[in-house]
Amino acid sequence: MQQSGNCFSETLALKPRELPVSAILADRQTELVRWMQQGDEELETAIFAENFFLDQSRDSRRKTIDALLEEAGTLREIGSVRPENQLRGSFSMKGDQETVEVFFTLSPESDPKIQQLVLSSRPSQ
Repeated sequence: MQQSGNCFSETLALKPRELPVSAILADRQTELVRWMQQGDEELETAIFAENFFLDQSRDSRRKTIDALLEEAGTLREIGSVRPENQLRGSFSMKGDQETVEVFFTLSPESDPKIQQLVLSSRPSQ
């Protein structure tokens, strides 16, 4: 039902529900940032799904990540996870020059592992 061309949600100023960040999504974000910055192979084994490096090799991913982080400059801020659901989200890593946008998806298993990782960059503001 509408009133004067406005729907009730506009009249009531309702906002979309914000999803909370699941504990595993927050944990994997912290581990992912550490892995991207340090390249820790032991951590890599613990956080990535066993098929993660089949689509793109470890060496290729490392080169891409290292180049993006170098272009970003000194990292000044790691943003909070913006969840899409309990196993998928994104966050920003703001550097002096560029901001690296990180999107990741976890596998649906008892100990969720990172199964998808997409990185992009944009100029920092």
